[in-house]
Amino acid sequence: MTLPETGVADMPTIKQLLTSNGYTGRPAIACDASTVIDHETVRTLREYNYQIIGRYLTGNVATGNGGVRSKAMTHEELSILALNGIRVFPIYQDGGYYHEYFVQGRGRSDAWKAIRAANELGFPSGTTIYFAVDYDAYGFQVENNIIPYLEEVRSVIDIAKGKGLPEYKLGVYGSRNTCIQAQGGNVSADYSFVGNMSTGYSGNLGFPMPKNWSFNQFHEMTIGLGGIGLALLGIDKNDYSGKDPGVSAVNPPDTSEVSKEYRAKHDAFIEIGKNIPGLQEFSPELFATNINFSATHRAFNIGNIVTVDVEFSEQLNPPTEGGTTTTLQVTPDGINGSHESLLGDNMAQFTQNRLGFYEDFIDNIATSIGTGAIQMTLKGAGTSAELKVTAFKEEIPVEGGGNLQLAVTVIFTVDIDMTDVTDAFTSKEAKVVGAVLGFVFLLALAVKTPAIVSGIAVASAIALLIGDQDDIDDGSA
Repeated sequence: MTLPETGVADMPTIKQLLTSNGYTGRPAIACDASTVIDHETVRTLREYNYQIIGRYLTGNVATGNGGVRSKAMTHEELSILALNGIRVFPIYQDGGYYHEYFVQGRGRSDAWKAIRAANELGFPSGTTIYFAVDYDAYGFQVENNIIPYLEEVRSVIDIAKGKGLPEYKLGVYGSRNTCIQAQGGNVSADYSFVGNMSTGYSGNLGFPMPKNWSFNQFHEMTIGLGGIGLALLGIDKNDYSGKDPGVSAVNPPDTSEVSKEYRAKHDAFIEIGKNIPGLQEFSPELFATNINFSATHRAFNIGNIVTVDVEFSEQLNPPTEGGTTTTLQVTPDGINGSHESLLGDNMAQFTQNRLGFYEDFIDNIATSIGTGAIQMTLKGAGTSAELKVTAFKEEIPVEGGGNLQLAVTVIFTVDIDMTDVTDAFTSKEAKVVGAVLGFVFLLALAVKTPAIVSGIAVASAIALLIGDQDDIDDGSA
């Protein structure tokens, strides 16, 4: 903590030993708040000597009259804080206060939304984003739900590195036990923002502070005088270790503010795109930056052998001529028909492990769509093959009212001359492409699609080249 070293077991020291929050009257130079800071409230922060503040990247918070207000940072707010010498550390929380929030896939979508928001606001590389676990997670819940969620966040942050995006650090907000568990392993959180204010949390009872703690939230209060004096501001007081310096100035990209319609459409793309094999690895900038929904985006290519393109539309387009198309209708209850009825006799060509991957792929895409369709079109001739995978979401609610539609189409094109194909699949990234191609081509062929010999040849060749034995069940594919 940040208690002074006096050599005496005084009242603040004793209280710190008894409860996680300790003596709440101790001074602090750090705080966090859900209120957008303006010229009036920044004066209050300065008067009370607050030098660093935690603020939210996105979201709303409930008000006393049953309504909601935005808690998300603005460009103007960050300018005001910078001019007044107050640093900022960003927090991501669009939920996270109940156990059921932490499900498979949530970490990936939250991470992309956080990176997108931080990038739009101009937070530079090296900024730590704190992802909130804002409830008393028991030990088994931390192990079974929170850690897998944070592992997904870590994977996205690592994917974004070296891709022309800011390189952010991973912070965790939660109880002592949650933060301790997230320090190592596959999460390896850079810093912890410890919620010690919740003294009754089981995760704060009997646990030491995590070694990587940067902020320690210990008391909720209102500062300011009100009336004609300083503006009132609700804050949480934080101890500050000095490990995370926060951000003193931002440099937002030269883009205009996005509309609610655009944000709703891009959020829908993130939910869909995270479930399309390889798309996050191929083209992470689609998830984290403002994109043109009217353009075709080249996600990846290996010479003249493999190309991966992404297209968007506001409707489900008719099937491509000259190919074989399968359309799976999707409702909130899932796809129409069982996996067995979809795959039919072709189930026999897959190993159980691979079959499980395919079933998860279809289920995850269907969940992200809600109501709409999954469409797969495959055509091929000779050594060439093209696969279009389209996920169509029929109902995208817009904040303030209204609905939109979005179709996300990923086009995989392969043109292989088998004489020198081996050399093309030697790099790590190329092997990822090969694995994805083997996955999606064989799936498209299996889902009630007549066998196209060239398509099977291409997919089989790629799978064998990268050594993915699960893509080819011996003698059956």
